[in-house]
Amino acid sequence: ADRLKAKLSNGCVFVNLWATWCEPCLIELPALVRYLDKKKKVIPVIIDVSMSSERKKSSQKVLDSIPTPFETFFKPDGKDEEYIVTVDKEWQGALPFSLLFVDGVKKKVWNGPMVPADLEKATKQYCKL
Repeated sequence: ADRLKAKLSNGCVFVNLWATWCEPCLIELPALVRYLDKKKKVIPVIIDVSMSSERKKSSQKVLDSIPTPFETFFKPDGKDEEYIVTVDKEWQGALPFSLLFVDGVKKKVWNGPMVPADLEKATKQYCKL
């Protein structure tokens, strides 16, 4: 949790929460990864919330197939409700879920699928990119 908090506190940071069992996530993730790979000033954080350590192997397979050159955080085993509140108090647990932070301050939230154009618009508005 401390590593994640530190990552969110500096610059324009996009966070995407996904899971291997979430079909909209699997559709959305490759497009976002391609977009983020071109936007070097946006710091991507990908969080796999597949909800069990057993799924980490299948998650890594998905990430390798894209490929994802970013650091990925995996939800630790434990109380899901506690993790949800840690990520964002407004998050109700539905996936995909994405957020945009600027210097540690949450600026934008997406509940449900999004496209790179949504992120482009938000980064222009909030990150001045």
